[in-house]
Amino acid sequence: GEYWGITPAQIRELLARLRADPSWDAKNNVYTLVNEYIKPWTQGKGIGYALLINRDEPKEVNIMVSHAWSENAEEFFEALLRSTEEDDSLFICALSLYQVQDDAGPSIMQQLGTDPGDSPFHRVLAHIRGKGEAAGVRKWLFWPHANLISVALVLLALGCYTIPMMFHHCVPTSSLCVFPESDTSDQKKLTWSESPFPWVHVFVDLAAFFFAVAACFTC
Repeated sequence: GEYWGITPAQIRELLARLRADPSWDAKNNVYTLVNEYIKPWTQGKGIGYALLINRDEPKEVNIMVSHAWSENAEEFFEALLRSTEEDDSLFICALSLYQVQDDAGPSIMQQLGTDPGDSPFHRVLAHIRGKGEAAGVRKWLFWPHANLISVALVLLALGCYTIPMMFHHCVPTSSLCVFPESDTSDQKKLTWSESPFPWVHVFVDLAAFFFAVAACFTC
């Protein structure tokens, strides 16, 4: 399963081949694609479509594709082409497994195996994960605590915004401050005044905004 991949260029060629076939209907779903096209093309070969077209140079999979067979086949392929790079290699069960169910190759059940750990889906995902770990993904020293980054950024944002409140006793805007004052009835009143340090307030406001936005992207 780890080398039953198909490239975006080959998906594009398959899509062009289907559209050039007079019997092909743009409304066909993946069930029709497999039953009326992939199976006849691969019958008696004992290998899936992806491996058949790459038998001289099997493609190592780096993307596992999960999809619904009832969806429109053309829309499915178009979505894959929009969301992948040219050097990607995709495992797509409809194209990667041998679907014919004849004596020329393994049945679907034989390909899936009796142990989930032996299924091509599990092997492909484990292979992709292994390649990622070998490249350094998830080996970052602080990865287990990465979720704390967003919390720290939120705290920094709050800290920046409250600095003027703590030191200047005002709620800042870009150039003004809201100061609490007491009247003769001991009730608090709010008054607008010029900020004593306007550039400081602008800086901390921008810093608070930056940290808040950064926190959203690290969640």
